[in-house]
Amino acid sequence: MEHPEIDQQLAALRAALEQSEGLASGSRERLLGLIEQLEAQVHSEDDDGGLVSQLEAHVAEFEVSHPALSGTLNELMVFLGNMGV
Repeated sequence: MEHPEIDQQLAALRAALEQSEGLASGSRERLLGLIEQLEAQVHSEDDDGGLVSQLEAHVAEFEVSHPALSGTLNELMVFLGNMGV
């Protein structure tokens, strides 16, 4: 199934992640892995809801230290929520 809006949001998240400096050790890798999982889930019919929970945790983690990255994650969560994911 095609989801160009989500693909755009994920691309924006990748770009924000690449521009973020000072991320805690392993955070960049965890987020990149999460983006890859989201891409795979968006293009499949399976929905376990676990990825949304992971996104929520990352938003909380980065709210203070990386507000731009947190904002991008939050926008993606809102978009996924509007789609019923």
